[in-house]
Amino acid sequence: MSAYVCDNEHISQIARFLSYSYNMHRVQFGSDPETLAQELFDLNERSVRARYPDSSPEADNMPGPVPYGFSYIHSSIAVPDGHTAKALDCFLYQSCEGDCMEDPLYKQVQRAVDNLKDRLLEIHCPDYRNAEWGAYEPKPGEPERHSLTAMAGRKRT
Repeated sequence: MSAYVCDNEHISQIARFLSYSYNMHRVQFGSDPETLAQELFDLNERSVRARYPDSSPEADNMPGPVPYGFSYIHSSIAVPDGHTAKALDCFLYQSCEGDCMEDPLYKQVQRAVDNLKDRLLEIHCPDYRNAEWGAYEPKPGEPERHSLTAMAGRKRT
């Protein structure tokens, strides 16, 4: 496993999303976007230092953007939800070293990611929206579909 310090735009975008979209992810972040971004950067940096204890900004060997350091980037760019989910996943992956996964901020971000993915599934996946509760029963004459469960159930040769 490797880790790197996420760049300023990456951290800033996810901080804006987490700060302003409470109604979607149902996780309250008490900080304004700039403060939250700095907290996210600090968590990410702590993870990288846990993975690479000999790295430091002073030694100019921190994995990540050059020049090293954090500066919040203001923007009103509309980032597509799928990209936001992927950026959040990337942040969590880069920030999971050492004891960082036990940090309350990490856990809050994880809950927000889970809620965002649930919401994206509801909005963008017609199979999910149209599915009934319980086991799937194919209707007579319905064409076979690509399915991960079907692939998992096939015998391997």
